Amino acid sequence: MPVQEHVRAVHREVTAGPEAFGLLGPLVRIDASADRPTVLAAAWDAVRERRLLPALPLKETSR
Repeated sequence: MPVQEHVRAVHREVTAGPEAFGLLGPLVRIDASADRPTVLAAAWDAVRERRLLPALPLKETSR
């Protein structure tokens, strides 16, 4: 099975029954038919809302 077909098959399985994949955590659905910036913003919002972003060290700037 080509890779893309396998990815699609797994995607269908996970989205059809997310409760069977509990280790993945909550399933977030994003409308991929929207324009690219909207999809990307929705993905970042989902990551941020679930606090999955690591803390970034702040660099001191010299003036």
